[in-house]
Amino acid sequence: MRAATSMTPDTEHGSRAATRTRGTVLLLSVLSILAVGSATLAATDGFYTRGQASGGVSVYASFCARCHGATLQGETAPPLVGRSFERSLTSKKTTAQQLYDYIALHMPGNTPGFLTETQYIQVLAFLLSANGYQPGPTELTKDTLANVELLPYPGRKSR
Repeated sequence: MRAATSMTPDTEHGSRAATRTRGTVLLLSVLSILAVGSATLAATDGFYTRGQASGGVSVYASFCARCHGATLQGETAPPLVGRSFERSLTSKKTTAQQLYDYIALHMPGNTPGFLTETQYIQVLAFLLSANGYQPGPTELTKDTLANVELLPYPGRKSR
């Protein structure tokens, strides 16, 4: 009877195959973890904080409400809440990055680009909150905008 520790060429080959398989599994595990880390966040995942949305309330009141209305209903500028806002996002397939860029480049209407990056992010968080997007534990930043999906609009199913 052979000792269990001796290896024949067949078991050595099996051992190398098992090591290769473990290496492949490890590599795939690492790649899947990396993929999850950079995955797109759906609208329901909470990609801004309550604090950011709260900060956006005062920025909006000071710089946006004059044209967009105190309740975002629109006055001399388009509404930023409800069906109109949803149609605008949906028809143009607007991304969070595009929405931020538009706000930061064109708003406030009388002094475009006047606010700080933080204030623009806060206003965006407030708009999202007012439209039913859920807050979460992670702050929205310019770096995370590209990972955020605005569609489907909250309360709507994918088409």
